[in-house]
Amino acid sequence: PALLGPLVDHINALPPAHFATRDLVQLHQVHASLTFEIPGLGLGLAPPLRAAAASARRAIPVVTSATQQRVSSALSALGVAHQAEHLVPELSCRVDIALEGTRVALEVLGPLHYIPGTRQLSLKHKLQHRHLQLAGWRAVELPYWELDAAVEEGREMAYVRGKLEAHSLYPSGRHGGALRSRRGGVEEPEAVGPTVQPLATNSNTPGR
Repeated sequence: PALLGPLVDHINALPPAHFATRDLVQLHQVHASLTFEIPGLGLGLAPPLRAAAASARRAIPVVTSATQQRVSSALSALGVAHQAEHLVPELSCRVDIALEGTRVALEVLGPLHYIPGTRQLSLKHKLQHRHLQLAGWRAVELPYWELDAAVEEGREMAYVRGKLEAHSLYPSGRHGGALRSRRGGVEEPEAVGPTVQPLATNSNTPGR
């Protein structure tokens, strides 16, 4: 901590234009770590630099995989309202799929999310999931080897439903009104299905 304060002060003394876009994205991660991991120190990026870092993070191009689209289609068929590539404002990042009315994210994890040759999440993605949790979200992981097997066997809808049921997000016998799936704020055709109960939000979540 004794060294961390002066280091943050030095970074804050530099104008946003001093940093390349890639550096700003990394600084955004630093700010998130300071804010969520060690809030008691009161450290963080200065407002101008924080705004530039958040903007750089939000500007990362959105790439939706075919597997993620399959999961979204399965959710629509199950009647579960959701939004693809949902922006989490307090983290200035997107989650693959957010269940509407909740703070639950379905994360479709491909091989690049893991340490090569293992089934262990990379440090980067572990940190992202931890920050989601600290921000009051629950991340439900859908690893590629499970999804690939489900697709090959033609049971991706059953797989997605099983994941929801395992996390008490698809109660059997419970039916709600019309639900909609959205992407980028555009509503798609309605489907009738179960109502997903919202999770309690974290009232201690720091703002940006």
